[in-house]
Amino acid sequence: MGTVLASLSLAVALISVWFTSEALRRAESHGDAVVKPHLRNVNARIQESRSLIDEIDSRLRRIEQQVEVLKIDHRAANALDDQTKDLRKSLDQARDFVPTRVMSA
Repeated sequence: MGTVLASLSLAVALISVWFTSEALRRAESHGDAVVKPHLRNVNARIQESRSLIDEIDSRLRRIEQQVEVLKIDHRAANALDDQTKDLRKSLDQARDFVPTRVMSA
C-alpha cells in the first residue's frame, strides 16, 4: 500500500513539474512577443542616434580643420602686416634722409 501511494505521489509530482514548466515556457514566449516590438523600436532609435552622432563628429572634425587653416592664415597675415610696417619704416627713413653737405659741381 505504501509503495502504491509513493508511486502515485511521484507521478503527481512529475505531472506538476511538467505543468509548471509548460506554463513558464508559454509565459516566457508571450513575454518575448510583447517585449520584442519595443526592443526593435529602441534599437532603431539607438541606430539613428549613432548615425547622427557620427555625422556631427565628422562635421566637427571638418570645422576644426578649417579653424586650424584660419589660424595659420591669420598668423601669416599678421607676419605680412609686420613685414609691411618694417618696410614702410625703412622707406620713411630713406625719404627723410637729408645730406649734411651740399656739393655743387
